[in-house]
Amino acid sequence: MINSSYKKFFLSILTISIVIGIFSYFRLEPIISERVAYTFDQGRDFLKASEIVINKDITFIGPTTGINGIFHGAWWYYYLAIVFVIFGGLPMGFYIMQFILYLSSLILLIYYLNKYFNDQIALLFSLIIATSPYFITKSLFVANNTIVPVFVLSFLVTHFLILEKLPKSNKKKLILFFIAGLSLGMIAEFEFAFGLLLAPVYILTAIIFKPLRKNFTNIHQLLFFFGGLFIAFLPRLLFEIRNNFSQSRTLISFITDPQYHTPKTINSIFSERIHLFYDYYSGIYSHHWIMWIFSFMMVFSIVIMFKRKKVIFHNSLFFLSIILLGLFLVSLLYKDTFWPYYFDGIHYSFILISAILLQQFNTVNQKQLKTLLYLLNVAIFLTAIYSVITHIKSPKIYDGIKVQIDIVGFIQKIELNLNNYCVYIYTPPVIPHTYDYLFKYNSISKRISEPKQEFVDNKCWYVLEADPYAERKNDWINGHLPKDNPNLKLIKEKQIKDVTIQLWDHGPTE
Repeated sequence: MINSSYKKFFLSILTISIVIGIFSYFRLEPIISERVAYTFDQGRDFLKASEIVINKDITFIGPTTGINGIFHGAWWYYYLAIVFVIFGGLPMGFYIMQFILYLSSLILLIYYLNKYFNDQIALLFSLIIATSPYFITKSLFVANNTIVPVFVLSFLVTHFLILEKLPKSNKKKLILFFIAGLSLGMIAEFEFAFGLLLAPVYILTAIIFKPLRKNFTNIHQLLFFFGGLFIAFLPRLLFEIRNNFSQSRTLISFITDPQYHTPKTINSIFSERIHLFYDYYSGIYSHHWIMWIFSFMMVFSIVIMFKRKKVIFHNSLFFLSIILLGLFLVSLLYKDTFWPYYFDGIHYSFILISAILLQQFNTVNQKQLKTLLYLLNVAIFLTAIYSVITHIKSPKIYDGIKVQIDIVGFIQKIELNLNNYCVYIYTPPVIPHTYDYLFKYNSISKRISEPKQEFVDNKCWYVLEADPYAERKNDWINGHLPKDNPNLKLIKEKQIKDVTIQLWDHGPTE
């Protein structure tokens, strides 16, 4: 008996280790090779983190939203500032921390599913997440909205525990409600649109759904829930107090008199939302055949529930379903472009609903169903291994932050006077935050001065990124390069990917 238990434990550890290895490969390989997305937003946010740490420039608001005058929460910048300190400003440090966050979320989910469901379901969904195109993309893109899935998972898991496995200890109950409130608040702070739409859905659910409502009749649990919310919203509240509640007034104005850029008809909106939610669901799976098998099993599970009139975790199933349906319905009220990232992390709702439905197989004593689940695990496992092998053999594209790092490195390697030199940068977003942060990091780590935007010793470097609007690029060049100077001379030129690096000399000035 002991020997059998030991073998099962060893096999479980080995299997989970392989899953974590697969998960890590698809995320660490691009990080190690520096082939991760690095855009205007990343450069801007990394610079803001450096200002908070170096200049002690504390802010109470985060990045801009799609509504003028309303911002995401400042917690995004606080988080980046912490990462900045941990990694000493290393650009890739932000991506490493993103990987750590998503790995921690996976481990939390595995523990949760293994403890309250079973090891087969835990393995199944950990494999799906490890190879999921959606989760791979989010764990490699550093932005305020890509942190939201972490809090969505926390929000859903805490509510599962509240509805199904509420601890007997008062202390643990209060901690649970505090985390639930904090998670809800952080969803809103990291992606304002999600929080704005989730809030009314959650409030209505808490009112009409008795198993949830009765938990809020306990004053201590209610206070700890609002305590979590208060901490999440504290920077925003401080900003509002200092600025005459400007965001609140803007939000009220937007709700009462919305201004749309591209208003759509209700039929168009409904059709778009159907496709959007289908994309949320299908984006979880690495292959469509896996999605269709899962979908078939979900339908079969529903049939089992109706036939046996017994539902395992029925409170959580209702809660997740009503939240998902509510988010769909409330999203129909928005008549403008609805970007997919507004609901980043909603995928966990589909995952947990699927896990609960698969758990219904435990109510029937048919070995065929359990064998089917086992075979599905084996099939997805082999598919994941094949995907890793295929990815290893596939050619790697020279792209991402690696290009900008190489450009900055080239200039600073060739430049003779690193204490005083000039660099002009053209990027389609106009403001070159991406390069500015890389120059700043080198000034911190290598004690190399940041470049000036005026000719030094008659010379200046020009970094010219590709732009599909050639006229816009030419206008910028004409405005920043003294072509009317007869002594102007191009003395060095280098092409790195689709970016041109030039060193110009305008000769002696009179």
